[in-house]
Amino acid sequence: NLHTAGQTYRQRGLDFWPGPIDSINGSIGSVTCKTWDRFFSVKRESVLSAKYGFGADSNVLNWPKIAPFVDANGNGMYDPSTGDYPIFDPMVQANVPSEMVWWVMNDVGNAHTAYVGGLPMGVEIQATAFAYSTVLSEAINNSTMYRYRIINKSSTPLYDVTVGQFMDANIGGADDDIS
Repeated sequence: NLHTAGQTYRQRGLDFWPGPIDSINGSIGSVTCKTWDRFFSVKRESVLSAKYGFGADSNVLNWPKIAPFVDANGNGMYDPSTGDYPIFDPMVQANVPSEMVWWVMNDVGNAHTAYVGGLPMGVEIQATAFAYSTVLSEAINNSTMYRYRIINKSSTPLYDVTVGQFMDANIGGADDDIS
């Protein structure tokens, strides 16, 4: 059975929607999709302030409980009042990007209209975009990096999976490219 989900520009249709998939029944409702239709952003200064006990701003306080965080008291639940704070990689707590943006999406929030015919995979994708600012490298200052955590939340095992990222980068406007 072929399971697919893809996205390029939205004029062709949609195969992905915002929000986490329910772990119990492998589905998500439209209300949950609307609730999660946003990006969560935090800057290095906010993370370090929370890490060293100088207070947590609204971005730290509103960081999603399913996004990566340092679990200061080891209870497995995100709670900034107990010293928890957002982090790119909990295994490498010294790695604090200048800015992180986190979001979650799924391929079961509605009917597939971009690539009709394939069955939804039942995957949840937790994405983190991050960037650094440094005096050491102009290339790093002009780069963004991405980490995707893809979780199969369906009851069907997936085999021979291929993942790719569509990108159409432009310098300036897309309508003035020179061939």
